[in-house]
Parts: sequence; C-alpha cells; structure tokens
Amino acid sequence: DGLNLSRAWCMKHIAKALPTDHPGQQALSEAVERHLAASVEQVVGSHYSGGHWLASFALLALE
Repeated sequence: DGLNLSRAWCMKHIAKALPTDHPGQQALSEAVERHLAASVEQVVGSHYSGGHWLASFALLALE
C-alpha cells in the first residue's frame, strides 16, 4: 500500500512537469487513480503503519 501511494504521488509530479497536451498525461492520470483506489482505504486506525506512515504518503498523493 505504501508503494502504491508513493507511486501515485510521484506520477502526479511527473504529470505536472509534462506539457498538458503530452500523450502520457492520460496514462499517468489513470495510473494515479488506480494506485490510489487500490490503497487509500488502508489508511485507517491508530497503528503507526496505517495512521502515520500510509497517511503521510496518502496526503502527498492527494495534495
């Protein structure tokens, strides 16, 4: 889950660096959504891994 959220974050930044009409924009956007959907619901609870570690990656990916 952490890897999915970290990848979503990184792919969003790659997309920002590309021109808006770049052919990779759609693929990156779809990949970000898939990665977020696969893991964002795991960001729960008070355990360190879900409540802090995953949450930090989720916040970065969703900003």
